[in-house]
Amino acid sequence: MAGLTWWQEAVFYQIYPRSFADGNGDGIGDFIGMAQKLDYLKDLGVNALWLSPHFPSPQFDVGYDIADYTNVAPEYGTLEDFKKFLAEAHARGLRVILDLVLNHTSHLHQWFIESRSSRDNPRSDWYIWRDGLPSPAPLHLPQNSENLGGARGAPPNNWMAPFGGSAWEYEPARNQYYYHFFLKEQPDLNWRNPEVKQAMWDAVRFWLDLGVDGYRLDAIGTIFERPDLPNHDSKISQAELQPMLNHGFPDGRNQKASELWETMYKYQHEQPGVHELMQELRAIINEYPDKVLVGENSDVRYYGDGSNELHMAFNFPLMNTTRLTPAWIRANQEERLSALPPGAWPCNTLNNHDTSRMYSRYGDGKNNAAIARASLALMLTLRGT
Repeated sequence: MAGLTWWQEAVFYQIYPRSFADGNGDGIGDFIGMAQKLDYLKDLGVNALWLSPHFPSPQFDVGYDIADYTNVAPEYGTLEDFKKFLAEAHARGLRVILDLVLNHTSHLHQWFIESRSSRDNPRSDWYIWRDGLPSPAPLHLPQNSENLGGARGAPPNNWMAPFGGSAWEYEPARNQYYYHFFLKEQPDLNWRNPEVKQAMWDAVRFWLDLGVDGYRLDAIGTIFERPDLPNHDSKISQAELQPMLNHGFPDGRNQKASELWETMYKYQHEQPGVHELMQELRAIINEYPDKVLVGENSDVRYYGDGSNELHMAFNFPLMNTTRLTPAWIRANQEERLSALPPGAWPCNTLNNHDTSRMYSRYGDGKNNAAIARASLALMLTLRGT
């Protein structure tokens, strides 16, 4: 097909830096090791790399708890090592996109250390802080919550974190609670604060200025939450819901579980403002030629009008099955392609770091290798990236 961009023709390979290739013999993957494997990756037919987070992190969530957006985790090397890796990749015709976590930082990020220190700190409003409620606590909070009652009050509402427990954590220094959609070590940024937005856009530009080719955007659906903090009205507890889920989230194979999850978390994701924010980010990306944004979200609304939000959003529904039958694939493609706005480009996937490997996920125990080859052929021949 003539006139396609590099990312429309690309075969992406995800690299998890910590375990991919160890170049200095310390048992941990690093940029020296990654650089040494570039010829191998090129020989595989790969022409684009997606790096899972390579930033400094205490690793409470495999690097998705970032402590510094403009540096490299010391166990992976230095910023100079990254620059050399990027240059070597580009010399081989390999594009490189980075994982960008917009929703939250690590609790050890300097921004949060300052924010939690006092209500008077200049970064006091960089995260979501609220006063506690007078006891007793709102309904449907976990019975064993250690944040209930006392002088601190109860959490501001009954919102939960999908990984378990209340979405609120008490901070004695401020006598307030901070909000975290994921782990308590991952406090949510306050994107309604213009200073937060500017700091994050500066980080985006930092890596673009170094020459990276774009971003895979993590957890974009949870960037905003309902600011008036209404209680959810779920009739079941989180403990009752969790067995129906996959690591805290519905995987699309159980409609009832998806409906129950939505009832519990409806005020904590896909809130007004997120598409306008993606449009701002797209405008920044457009300042740099030939870059791409890929969203960790299957909602086609993130394509915007086809040109003003993300370049691609993952087709996660394709992978939400235990067996890739012709009927399943055909139904998925008919639904997905018909839902895309004019000019939008599909993005198909069958596994990532949140799922088991494709070889075992779809294997039958007898013909795993053949099924894996057929699955790879499927990925290479479906319309889209």
